[in-house]
Amino acid sequence: CVPVELCSCRAVSLQSCVPAQLCPCRAVSMQSCVPVELSPCRAVSLHSCVPAELCPCRAVSMHSCVHAELCPCRAVSMQSCVPVELCPCRAVSLQSCVHAELCPCRAVSMHSCVHAELCPCRAVSLHSCVPAELCPCRALCPCTVVSLQSCVPAQLCPCMSVSLHSCVLAQLCPCPAVSLQS
Repeated sequence: CVPVELCSCRAVSLQSCVPAQLCPCRAVSMQSCVPVELSPCRAVSLHSCVPAELCPCRAVSMHSCVHAELCPCRAVSMQSCVPVELCPCRAVSLQSCVHAELCPCRAVSMHSCVHAELCPCRAVSLHSCVPAELCPCRALCPCTVVSLQSCVPAQLCPCMSVSLHSCVLAQLCPCPAVSLQS
């Protein structure tokens, strides 16, 4: 039996009890307990705990923790973290991160990123991006349900209930309950 002041912390080792001032943090190792100043961060290793200034970022590796200035970006690799100037864009590859000027567009490929002037339109293909003059969305394509493979002129697509493969004239489709195929 140990004094109560040594065992008021839940996250202490199951084999022994350490002073409470060493163990108010949940993310400590199950085998030992470290000072709280080393362990306020959730994304630390399960086997060791690193200083908080190294681990305020969620997208760090599960095995190590990197400096915050390297990891404020969500779409970084799970194994490593890249500088924020390389990764402010969400639609980057999960394996690598590209420069922001290559990736401000959401509808880019998951494996590569294209220049913004090629991809300001949401309804582009997931595998390629079409020139802006074919797909600036609002000018040529204000309709949400346009084809994912191509973009059609706005005068053909002001109606929401059009086919997923083609777009029909508005006078043919003012009714919400039309078929999705015709």
